[in-house]
Formats: sequence, C-alpha cells, structure tokens
Amino acid sequence: MFLNRGATMLDLALYQELGDDLVGEVWLQKRIHEMGYEFAFQGKEESLPYLGPSGGGYLECYRIPVEDWPKIIEVARSEDALV
Repeated sequence: MFLNRGATMLDLALYQELGDDLVGEVWLQKRIHEMGYEFAFQGKEESLPYLGPSGGGYLECYRIPVEDWPKIIEVARSEDALV
C-alpha cells in the first residue's frame, strides 16, 4: 500500500531471536532515531497523501538520504538486534 504512493522499502527483517517482529521493529526505529534521522512527516495530517486515509504508521517513516540506505540496512541486519 505504501510503495504505490512513493515509499521505498529498505529492509524487511525477521527478528525471531527477539521474540517477535514488533520488538525488532521498535528496536530498529529507536536505532534510526538515535542515528539522527528525522521523521518523514511532521504530523499525521501531512502523511495522509502517502499513507492513506488513516495515516497509520506515520511515526515509522523517516527521511533517509538514498546514500545512507546501505548503512540502515546494515544496522537492521546487525547482531546488535539480538542483544
């Protein structure tokens, strides 16, 4: 649903060792935020044209320059996720 509105999926990782994917997703979001990347949207309203009428997931979207994508993928796949 997001891809056809201009989003790009960087990585879809499974964090089975952490117990479930939600725990892994929260871990990765925290790391991305700590790395200094800003949220893609200033608020839910701004996300509606991209995420649809509910705006669901807008706090999971970040502004990440294309040249930084490999770094983010490396973090997502790192062993740190298992700690």
